Amino acid sequence: MKKTKQIETRRSAPPRSWRQRLHKTRLPLTVCSLAFLVYTRSLWCGFVRDDMQQIMLNRQVQSWEYLPRLLGSHLWSQVARNDAIYFYRPIFSVWMLLMHTFGGLAPWFWHLSSILLHVAATYLAFKFCRQLTGSDIGAAAAALIFAVHPIHVDAVTWVSASCELLFAIFALAAMLAMLSVPLPVLLRATF
Repeated sequence: MKKTKQIETRRSAPPRSWRQRLHKTRLPLTVCSLAFLVYTRSLWCGFVRDDMQQIMLNRQVQSWEYLPRLLGSHLWSQVARNDAIYFYRPIFSVWMLLMHTFGGLAPWFWHLSSILLHVAATYLAFKFCRQLTGSDIGAAAAALIFAVHPIHVDAVTWVSASCELLFAIFALAAMLAMLSVPLPVLLRATF
C-alpha cells in the first residue's frame, strides 16, 4: 500500500530536471513534429483557388482601417457580385488581416501559418485524447492519425481553408475546457 502511494506521488509530481520534462513531452513533440514535416512541401506552393480573391485582391485584409467592416460583414463583402455566398467568419477575416500584417503577400508565410495551426490542432488533439483515455501512448496514436490523415490536406495546404484549422483549435480547446470542469459543477450550470 505504501509503495503504491509513493509510485502515484512520483507520477503526479511535476518533472524537476530538463531531462524529466523532455521525457514527459517526448510523445507530443514527436507527433507535432511529424504534423509539421508532413506539410513542409506546401511552403513552396503559391496561392490557389480562392486565395487570389480572399488574400491578394482583398484590400480589406490588407489594412487595419477595414477592421470594423471585417467584423460586421460577410466573408465575400469585397467582391461586388450578386452571386456571392454570405459566410460570416469574422475570426477568419481578422486572422487573414493579422497574417497579411506580419507576412504581406508572401505565400510561404501564409502556408507556414496554416502548418502551425495544424500543429496546434494536433497538440490539442493529443491533450484531448490523453484527457479522455489517461494514456500517453493511446493519445499519441490518436494524435498521429489526426496529424497525417489525408482529410486535412485541403485545410492545411489551401490557405483560404485555414478557417477549418481555426475551428478545430477552438473546438478542441472548448472540449478540453469542458473536461476540466467537474461533472457536478457542469450539470449545475447546464440545468
